[in-house]
Amino acid sequence: MIQAKKDRGQILDVGAGCGVFLLAAQERGWKARGVEPSAKSVRTARRKLGLDVVQGTLKDLRENAKFDVITMINVLDQSGEPWRELDEARGLLKDRGVIFIRVPNGQLHSLLVRVGARVAINDRFRKYLVFHEYSFTAKFLSRLLRDKGFKSVIIRSSLPSQGDPYNLFVSSEAAKCIKAMLNAVAQFTEALTFKRIHLGTSLESMAVSGGD
Repeated sequence: MIQAKKDRGQILDVGAGCGVFLLAAQERGWKARGVEPSAKSVRTARRKLGLDVVQGTLKDLRENAKFDVITMINVLDQSGEPWRELDEARGLLKDRGVIFIRVPNGQLHSLLVRVGARVAINDRFRKYLVFHEYSFTAKFLSRLLRDKGFKSVIIRSSLPSQGDPYNLFVSSEAAKCIKAMLNAVAQFTEALTFKRIHLGTSLESMAVSGGD
């Protein structure tokens, strides 16, 4: 998605963790940099992967550097003030720079809570649902980005994560098949409702800083 908008350049990953995404970007020819609050993760990214990752948050990047792309993968929902994070990010983007965001889909997770309450199985699967500081719906995320001056906002259901971290399925192949089926349902529902209903477990969004 990103390279369809930007053919490489400088990329900043916010909440870079141990740097796995940055490493993938660097291998594709991007000049990659990360910012991460965890000192342990920063050490891993620097020492084991040789990446340019600084400890802190966006507000700690007091420099003149401007980036072509800023990514926030499973980060914005964990911020106490996501609007301030977007202000900081926009200030670090070049004109026509791209922001990429991935967050848990609040519309789906809230729906599952309501359904679980009706059939009295909330306790069984509540641990699989994701609620952090903020629960983002597509409408909320779109409004927030536009209010902060971003243009050309695209929001869609994200592909499911790989593997089976919660051990929900009988085998890795079963997990792969079921996730592929659920993703197909999510994509079909979006097309059928003109992107009004998103059933993916996560949302991903791209928007452009400045311009039309």
